[in-house]
Amino acid sequence: MSAPKLTEDNRPIPNLKGGPRTQAGKRKSSLNALRHGLTGQTILLPAEDEQIYLTFTNEYFQALNPEGTLERQFAQTAADAQWRLNRIKSLEDAMLALPLTESEGDLLQNALAQAQTFIDNSRAFANLSIYEHRLHRAQEKALRQLQDVQTTRKTNHNTAMEEAILLKRFDEMEQRTFNPAAYGFVFSTAEITRAQHRQDRLGAARVAQTQAFNRFKTPEFRRAA
Repeated sequence: MSAPKLTEDNRPIPNLKGGPRTQAGKRKSSLNALRHGLTGQTILLPAEDEQIYLTFTNEYFQALNPEGTLERQFAQTAADAQWRLNRIKSLEDAMLALPLTESEGDLLQNALAQAQTFIDNSRAFANLSIYEHRLHRAQEKALRQLQDVQTTRKTNHNTAMEEAILLKRFDEMEQRTFNPAAYGFVFSTAEITRAQHRQDRLGAARVAQTQAFNRFKTPEFRRAA
């Protein structure tokens, strides 16, 4: 059987979803991709450098100094939110710079072109603003949670160290060997000794401060003399 002859009635309907063909249409279509990478689970976009992201995250972690799984998770959430916030800023700059790459106008023409881009893509800019607000809230929440956990950890650490120093002094007074593990401490004897030395020096420094750091007026120095 021969193939049927194509007529106006049976000719296949062309695919109209091939994308825009004009420069204006392509520019507008490109803005549809702005939502990708802002709210999705994938942190890195294909065009982004993984090493730059890792360097950024490492520096962010050094600033927050998290310890333990929970603190690191909060720090990671905050870092990823900041990474995406930086991306939004780059997208906004690129959107406003796009019309300038297609013309060689003067400052007024460039300003008008940027204004027209903002008008033509007001929804895209509005979406960026919404995403930015959400990311700021997520980041602030993660940082607040991290701070709360760190404050609790440091308070517990300082309390435990105070108790360890006190028990070490007590064992030394009774001429017994001090064993931190026997009291349930995770600190080593060396760590406790350093903390004790710091505590003693701070005590002496505070006494000296009351005497304006005049060694001849400070009781400890007079006794040493």
